[in-house]
Amino acid sequence: MQTLFYQNYSSGTLPFTGNLHTPEVWRAITLHPIKRTLHMYRLHAYLESQYIAEKRLQILSYYREIQDMKELLHEDKSENPGTHETRHLGSHPSLMKYRADSFQDVIPWKCFSRYLYLHNMDSPKQGFTKPIQAAVTDVVLQVMQLINSNSKRVGRTIEFKEIMYGYSRLIPPYGVDYILDLLLVYKKHQGSSRTLSVRRHTYLHQSFGRIELIEDEYLQNSEELKLSDESRSIFSQNSYYSKDSWFINKSKETIHFIMPLAGRLEIFQRFMKNFEKNCLVPGDSVKLLVVLFKQDNDDQSEAIEETLMKYAKQYPNYDLRLLHGVGDFKRGAALDLGASQFPKSALMFFVDVDMYLSPGFLSRCRLNTALGSQVYFPSVFSQYNPDFVYGPESHPSSQLVINKEAGFFRNYGYGIVCLYNEDLQRVGGLDSSIVGWGFEDVDLYQKFVSSNITILRTPDPGLVHIYHPVECDVMLEPKQYQMCMGTKGNTYGSNMQLAKQLQEVRAKLDDGARELLGK
Repeated sequence: MQTLFYQNYSSGTLPFTGNLHTPEVWRAITLHPIKRTLHMYRLHAYLESQYIAEKRLQILSYYREIQDMKELLHEDKSENPGTHETRHLGSHPSLMKYRADSFQDVIPWKCFSRYLYLHNMDSPKQGFTKPIQAAVTDVVLQVMQLINSNSKRVGRTIEFKEIMYGYSRLIPPYGVDYILDLLLVYKKHQGSSRTLSVRRHTYLHQSFGRIELIEDEYLQNSEELKLSDESRSIFSQNSYYSKDSWFINKSKETIHFIMPLAGRLEIFQRFMKNFEKNCLVPGDSVKLLVVLFKQDNDDQSEAIEETLMKYAKQYPNYDLRLLHGVGDFKRGAALDLGASQFPKSALMFFVDVDMYLSPGFLSRCRLNTALGSQVYFPSVFSQYNPDFVYGPESHPSSQLVINKEAGFFRNYGYGIVCLYNEDLQRVGGLDSSIVGWGFEDVDLYQKFVSSNITILRTPDPGLVHIYHPVECDVMLEPKQYQMCMGTKGNTYGSNMQLAKQLQEVRAKLDDGARELLGK
């Protein structure tokens, strides 16, 4: 009864606010209790969307019947303008609708199980995004409905348990293809009842419907810039962000650079030259705070401090400071210490010494952040080992080239971020207990994911991570060590370059084996 009268008083008194697109909701007769008007409108909108989906499917079935009749009557080659639409929408579901003219036109399949695997990514293993998860769940629900449509007549029901693995591909003119390996539970009710676990392959094609043109009421007046509710509330709360002066004031906002550092004098000198070229000489509104930790062996703290003081004397109008960290190097503690030196309203930029800034990034750092509503986590371009990519003696004149052979956008790194100090404190700050590099950035990112602050995550060509050999300390925590080794492997070279290198090695081994056999 609880499955029929879903979320009744016996299991709780809170109103049903969960996901409506689930098997439990589909099997339910009632959802109880629902007393708030907002939840009633939500349920009504969902039922209306299901009604629309049924009507669209009915329209597709009509197109298929029309197309079948045209083929029987040999009218498919008529010059009627509607014939093409009828032929296109009237074709029956099939994985063979699309046929590539050449191998360049072949549309690859995506593989997924617990993770999503993409062939065209330098890091093929990707997390399952919510839109893809929702799409797969919707397909499985429809499949199970079809399987159980005659369950009463045959005296059995089949329940979905999990997807073992699957493939999907998007065919733009036609729809989406799926190949799913499903683990199901077979339950027989008539005669001697029994329950069995079975695996079945399903081959599915989800057809596109007609193209529908919908007039957007928010774009009717193109002469006036329409602001989102969120942006409008920001403007209305503070006269500083008036409609006319917002962009000008934002472009002048001071960015507070915070850099954790331990050693690496030459790399720091390179960073300061780049910082001078793109920030100090143009007269941009920036501040720099270096949080420096001493090293047990070959400490370079004095030389680093002298380098920074040299720039501070040369540019007296800029705030260039240095703080000394205490104890072992902790990136999270260093950033937390640096943030404590600035007011809550400060726009901060967490930066590493290996980073190269290009013109344009500072504007994106300012414009892509909003106090109380948005933080900016750019994906930086990480260089591969130039000796491996170009050869030890053939480096290009500029190593700041952005292409697939030179490097990749590091979509798994979250250490570089633009955010307001107040937003940092709002989500609980950084974890200062993590020793060394790694995982403190993931922890901060997860805190923002759990908050009501929007995360803007996008590749930024204005941030280039200059290659350097990665050394992973075996004394790190297991998660940190695994992340470090993953970074070390990913930054060596692209998958294609590694495959070519492996092919050359195997060819040399085969040649050597042939020579030995010949002798």
